[in-house]
Amino acid sequence: MCGVVWLDPPPGGGKHLCGACAREPPPYRRARGLYVYGGALQDAISAWKNRPEESHGRLLGELLGRDVDRLELDVERAVVVPIPSTPKALAKRGFNPAAALARPLAKRIGADYAATALDFKKLPTSSRGLGRKARAERMRGVFRGRRSRIAGREVVLVDDVMTTGATVREATRACLRAGALGVEVVVLARVPSDSL
Repeated sequence: MCGVVWLDPPPGGGKHLCGACAREPPPYRRARGLYVYGGALQDAISAWKNRPEESHGRLLGELLGRDVDRLELDVERAVVVPIPSTPKALAKRGFNPAAALARPLAKRIGADYAATALDFKKLPTSSRGLGRKARAERMRGVFRGRRSRIAGREVVLVDDVMTTGATVREATRACLRAGALGVEVVVLARVPSDSL
């Protein structure tokens, strides 16, 4: 359900409900990461976001679009919504990584794209070095969904990397408060559970 990646999957395969989802089901229907966050992909995403190396954006967008068919998205009446970047991150990079992935994804699946469907009610503090519980707490109530863009629609929420899921959980709650019928989360890469 949350798309958690186990580097050592259980016998019988990797499709299972993790303990965290069993204890507290997430507000979204499903979260899927196309790739494991690590190795060359981690290096490419890091260079894209932190130097920034803008040429990687087109390639990473193509990578997401190329394999999106295996996600089995229900896109009828859907709107693709990127997780917004904080003003500080936007100023540093000059672009929003989630939007750079979401825009071509919307085109590929034939869904509407809503760049400004989510914004910040308050700005979160840095997540660097925080554990799962602290990450969830820092994100509580930070997003606001725009009813005019979301109400009565299925939302495909897009981000580049999912670590603990705190960001997409809060973004999903904001979409649901704004009248979304349901939310599916798509990320380019998912941090393995074993790395958290």
